[in-house]
Amino acid sequence: MASNDFQSEESRLINHEHENQQRYGASNLSSREVVADSGTSSLIVNSQLADLASNFKEPRLNEIFTRPILFTLLNHVCLTFTDMCHFALLPLVYSTPIEYGGLGLDPLRIGTALGTFGLANSILQVNTLGPAVRKFGPRNVYRVAFAFHLGIFAMYPILHFLAQRAGRADGFVIAGIVIQLCFQSMIYMAYGMKVPF
Repeated sequence: MASNDFQSEESRLINHEHENQQRYGASNLSSREVVADSGTSSLIVNSQLADLASNFKEPRLNEIFTRPILFTLLNHVCLTFTDMCHFALLPLVYSTPIEYGGLGLDPLRIGTALGTFGLANSILQVNTLGPAVRKFGPRNVYRVAFAFHLGIFAMYPILHFLAQRAGRADGFVIAGIVIQLCFQSMIYMAYGMKVPF
């Protein structure tokens, strides 16, 4: 190995000393530059790009945040907030003892329920979201999916009532959990919709 081929820790990884070397970025290119193209050189003038760049001006916020974009963002904020509220309550209510308003489930049962829900939900979303959007339209799917939040939050007092009546998590409580998680799977369809209102 020659002494000039040796590279130290401080040496560059790519050496840009050769004129015939192909360049992969546009940051150091001028508007006119000779570029090697299949062994022949040609002169490229980027006057159209220069015209576009000179006429470009940054948009103001009132131009970006139009009514459809604001409604879409507001809907997404509401969807995310209610979904986060539900997922904060879910393990709390499921694990709290029955006398304190929960269901008294142990971590193994909660993990099994949520793991099974995750697997079933992924299969459901792959097979139903596309056909539902094609049949009913994105706006209708979003509205129906978002409305399922009412059912999700209504199931908490119903589940507590069923658990308190039985004194444990019996079959009715398990059925209520399945219903609540089915409602939750509909919420994921709303995340698939980016609908301007």
